[in-house]
Amino acid sequence: MVDPNFDGQKLGWLVTQIASEGQWLLEVVNHNVIDSQYVCAGEAIALHCLGVVLDRIHYASKSFFDDGSFNFTDCIRESVKEIRKDRSKVVLSRSKASIPLKGLDVPFHSSHLRSGVDPFRRRLQRSIKLDNASPTKLIGRYIPNLTGKPFEVTRQYFNEVLRLTSSIPIQQALESWDRVASTI
Repeated sequence: MVDPNFDGQKLGWLVTQIASEGQWLLEVVNHNVIDSQYVCAGEAIALHCLGVVLDRIHYASKSFFDDGSFNFTDCIRESVKEIRKDRSKVVLSRSKASIPLKGLDVPFHSSHLRSGVDPFRRRLQRSIKLDNASPTKLIGRYIPNLTGKPFEVTRQYFNEVLRLTSSIPIQQALESWDRVASTI
């Protein structure tokens, strides 16, 4: 745990700042459990930097947060500078605030691989028979890592997925929502 007050919005901001400051690929790619468990993907150096910054936040005296003297931007800049100075120290290891996923050396779910989404979707559409799909079995039980919230068949839920993905099939489902909802 980073800090009880450190939520998903703060993590998103932190990841964006580290990616920008370092000019590295670093993104929050999975929202496993809202405000508790996320997955980030990116270059090893960026993931290492994220771990360093999260640990510095974790170990910072509570008084730093209470009096507003903890400067996140300075912490990020200093960490990026230190890591760039000695890349031999770039090691992805478990810490107080992060757990590397060993064996994953591809920035899955990241914008870096977005060009492969459409071919993969077409492959799935050819392989999975819609007659075998039963969304009602997933309602409230399956938590997609895209949203970090239990699956629902509601207009609001589909709108959230559309906002996150710009998915044409989701957009089409929303455009004919009454028909789609009546088939479930």
